[in-house]
Amino acid sequence: MPDNSGTRPAIELNAQNLARQFRRRRIFSGINLALRGGETLAIVGANGSGKSTLLKILALVLSPTQGTVEYRLGGAPLPVDKVHAHVGFAAPYLRLYEEFSAGEHLELTASLRGDHCSKSEADALLQHCGLDPLRREAVSAFSSGMQQRLKLATAIQHKPAILFLDEPSATLDEAGVDLVQKIVREQTSRGGSVVIATNDARDRAMCQRVLQLEEFVK
Repeated sequence: MPDNSGTRPAIELNAQNLARQFRRRRIFSGINLALRGGETLAIVGANGSGKSTLLKILALVLSPTQGTVEYRLGGAPLPVDKVHAHVGFAAPYLRLYEEFSAGEHLELTASLRGDHCSKSEADALLQHCGLDPLRREAVSAFSSGMQQRLKLATAIQHKPAILFLDEPSATLDEAGVDLVQKIVREQTSRGGSVVIATNDARDRAMCQRVLQLEEFVK
């Protein structure tokens, strides 16, 4: 199991007056929220209500049509180009480097972040996420559930301050759902925050706060 004793500095996320529009259709508007270390938030709503869109905006993957998202570290604004080092993101639609083995994938993603991941560290993280570190076939041969476990491993690899999860339990069996719950507990126990976009009651139950997107459709 990876060492989760190390903690990142507390990160604050503040979103003001967020709105997103596709062509002439306004998906949502008027969203204000603040997230502090150790807090958990579920974003819920009907299909097409903009859960994934809002999650991407908060993670700075997508720009809002209106409003701002700011990260603060130690009370000071965190430059946009530094945010990626403090966040993790996992979603069923994210692409993996499928030509590599799971261990090679973790070593590569660490290097892309400017970090280093040894084989023993990769093996420990894979085992922690329910993947056999001795399996050396390409990720392309993995089932959807196994690929989701690897996406979760990749998201937590650098011990992010904020973890964004989009439908994390969608392709997982019961043991996989237990893994998601374990990851959320570990994240908050070391002062990290979690934002989950979901319609799954099990995911929603992990969170202290709930944002219902239908309340922001105007």
